[in-house]
Amino acid sequence: MIISDEKGIAIVEGLLTKIKNEYFPEDVHPFPEFPLKDGMCALIWHENEEYEFGRNSWIDKNTFLALKEVIENWSNTSDIYIAWAFRELNELGQPLPRVVVKLPLNWSELSNYESKIDCSISQFYVFDEFLDWFIYVDDSVMLAGWNKLILELETRLDGSNTAIQMFDEYLNGVNSEDTKTWVARIKNRYEKAKLNP
Repeated sequence: MIISDEKGIAIVEGLLTKIKNEYFPEDVHPFPEFPLKDGMCALIWHENEEYEFGRNSWIDKNTFLALKEVIENWSNTSDIYIAWAFRELNELGQPLPRVVVKLPLNWSELSNYESKIDCSISQFYVFDEFLDWFIYVDDSVMLAGWNKLILELETRLDGSNTAIQMFDEYLNGVNSEDTKTWVARIKNRYEKAKLNP
């Protein structure tokens, strides 16, 4: 459901502010920097705009179900938020309330949430109220979280070989040195987390 009440929007804005200012201050340290908070690491993959069975455009069913199991081990959350990265402006140039969708932590709801909204988005965040993890979808999909949470997820995704393969696959056909630097920084953070979780 789209959140429209002021209290709900204020809660989400507070969570999103914490992500943007404390956990991943990308505006202060833009690409190809990787300004993720100490104690957190990330996995990345490409957004796939073509719909396939068992996936939506930014996460496949197996990854979501593994993440769901990990989240449920860490907290008793039952809902997630999908929040647009930017706010639209009204005719006077003033920002409108951010579009936020609240969904149960459930694949069937997540996999077809776009059919329930009137617009398509390309940049957004996915998170819950505890902020032990978040997903940022832009040109790529980045799943970040506390080291132990990401490492627990990794085991549910068949271990570190799968994670390393995700980094390598991301760079297939990439010529940009900035992108290679960015991915190397994410991978290095992940490998350090493996050594010292």
